[in-house]
Amino acid sequence: MSRSLLDELCRRIRETENRAINFEEYMELCLYHPQWGYYMRPGTKIGREGDFYTSASVGSVMGEAIAEVWLRLLSCDGLKGRVAIVEWGGGDGRMAKHILDRWRAAASDLYANVRYDIIEAGPSHREAIRLRLAEHGGRVRVFASEEEWVRERDFRAAVTIGLANEFLDAFPVRRVRVESGVIREIGVAWNEKREALEEVLLPASPEVEAFLQRGGIRLAEGQTAELPLRAVKWVSALSGVLPRPAHLFIIDYGDTADELYAVHRFRGTLMTYRRHVASTDPYEAPGEQDLTAHVDFSAVMRAAEHAGFTVERYETQLSFLLRAGALAMLADAPYGDPFHPVARRNRAVRQMLLSDGMSELFKVLHLTARS
Repeated sequence: MSRSLLDELCRRIRETENRAINFEEYMELCLYHPQWGYYMRPGTKIGREGDFYTSASVGSVMGEAIAEVWLRLLSCDGLKGRVAIVEWGGGDGRMAKHILDRWRAAASDLYANVRYDIIEAGPSHREAIRLRLAEHGGRVRVFASEEEWVRERDFRAAVTIGLANEFLDAFPVRRVRVESGVIREIGVAWNEKREALEEVLLPASPEVEAFLQRGGIRLAEGQTAELPLRAVKWVSALSGVLPRPAHLFIIDYGDTADELYAVHRFRGTLMTYRRHVASTDPYEAPGEQDLTAHVDFSAVMRAAEHAGFTVERYETQLSFLLRAGALAMLADAPYGDPFHPVARRNRAVRQMLLSDGMSELFKVLHLTARS
């Protein structure tokens, strides 16, 4: 546990009237504190040496599928000229590399006219992106924030494509619980006797009550849930940020409201990951473990439509991969050599399609914003 981050948390807690901060503020500090937040501190986060895997860690299958779907879209739209791509939360750059590698091999004319911008808050990830994508030269630029990207973008394009892959799940969430029939917010306090962080229940804010009302969400007595107020605000504001015409792809694990807030989700979906060990205790190692919650795609789609986007398609990752031709990526491999590149690629394809139901848990949302 980061002692410096814990001291900062205690300071924030002491300064509040209730001697407690809401969970959203706690999660924000744990993940994004400029010095001690999980994503901001040095060290590997993704892959075997990190704390969790992403779809880009399992070979190039997902990136190639995305690249193929984008090529089809551009062909159907009949758009010619320069293409601007912007990826939020680019991680270590693997997804961008897989997409650009595929375009370079299959669509050299588009590749010659593409600019790929990546917005990534983590300093170590930004450095990894620059190293991994150096071969793609000046067509790739990396930004520390969306504000910096908006301020410095200088690329006029015929179409913009946005990608938020496993991005919204890392937005800080509000947590609520029903007690005696009343919605209460979960806050975080400091227990002086135990010298430990602990949960407390606070009055629900007007924002929380409005979110529940808009979504028609009713929770059972004692039920806990995570509410993506920050993610919804991001989607709402995005319509004014993306140059049009634009396609936006949001890929993440999550579901619609009827599933996420059902009684069988009694304890919510919040999880932590540290050295590939999953836990449900967000107070065990603040600043040293990933915190994440499932995405409420009902709320995201509602916010997107209200902001002027059109929902083109909402589907499982499995459906997306099959539609992109993932089965055609399978090939005959030399018998008895499990380490042959073809055999390894076949395993990656099968893992993306079949692994532990993850391809059904992950969803792909395609939004458009016309001129």
